[in-house]
This record gives sequence, C-alpha cells and structure tokens, in this order.
Amino acid sequence: NSIIVEFSRIDQINYEFIQQCLNILGIDGELEINRYENTISTFYILNNNKKIALADLGFGYSQVIPIILKVHNLLFKESILENIDGFPEFDNSKTLILEEPESNLHPNLQSKLAELLSYIHVKFNVFFIIETHSEYFIRKLQYLTAKNELKIKDSVIYYFNDDKYVSKTEPK
Repeated sequence: NSIIVEFSRIDQINYEFIQQCLNILGIDGELEINRYENTISTFYILNNNKKIALADLGFGYSQVIPIILKVHNLLFKESILENIDGFPEFDNSKTLILEEPESNLHPNLQSKLAELLSYIHVKFNVFFIIETHSEYFIRKLQYLTAKNELKIKDSVIYYFNDDKYVSKTEPK
C-alpha cells in the first residue's frame, strides 16, 4: 500500500516506462490503478476495452506490479539534491533489494522478470541485490550476459551452500 500511496503522489507519472515494463513481461494491455478515499487501491489491466482485475491474472502478477511501481517511484519522483552552486541535480544511483521476487511466478515469467530488471539496470542505472532460488532467473541473467546485453560486472552471482554440504576446506 505504501508503494501505491507514493505512486499516487507523483505529479508526472511515466506511463511509457510502465508500459515498456508490461511489454517485457508479456502483459498485454495498460495498467489502471484506482484509489478510493485514499485507503483502498484496485488494479486492472485494460485490454481491448475490457478491465481485467489483477487478481484474475494470477497471484504472480500482483507481486510483479509493485516492483515496477517501486522502480517507477525511485526514478520519477522528484529526488532533487542541492549541489555546490545551489542548482538542483538528480540522484541517478539507486539500489533495490529484492527477496525471492520469483515466488509464485510461472518459470517463463521468472525469466522475463530477469529481463525486466536487466533492462531497468541498463537503461536507468538502477542496481538490484536479489536473493533467489530460481534457476530460470539465474539462467536468463547468464544468457543476457553471454549476449552482451549485460556486462559481466553487472550480473554477479553468488551461491551459498548449507554447512552440511561444505567441507572445512571449501568456501561456504
């Protein structure tokens, strides 16, 4: 809800960014968000003059849309800093930490989520620290790196093993 409240306070919503994110995820239509009395939010996808409730698209979409909106909030709200001369300058270095963003997503959507986050990183210089168990997500990052759509330094993957699977001479 806090993401939606922050989103609703932005003067210049960048619908082009939101639409590009939906396109990458393969979601046909446009996102519509309605707020009622500043307490209740409803989400719809408008497709061919039909309103489809986000809940009817599957639980995974209700997890992905807030990520898109959070990134939008980071990128397009006024985050003006004062520099030495007193002129405004925009802070372009952003980092988000995502814990298992692939949960409850179809494997295809897990891969598309990796593609979306890569697009956001490359285009808008947003950094992500992601904790995942998804081989689909990891393989897509590796694929994008192999195709040079991501730089090697931009998709660093760390594997952590449980102590019972690691000998004393091996790193965790």
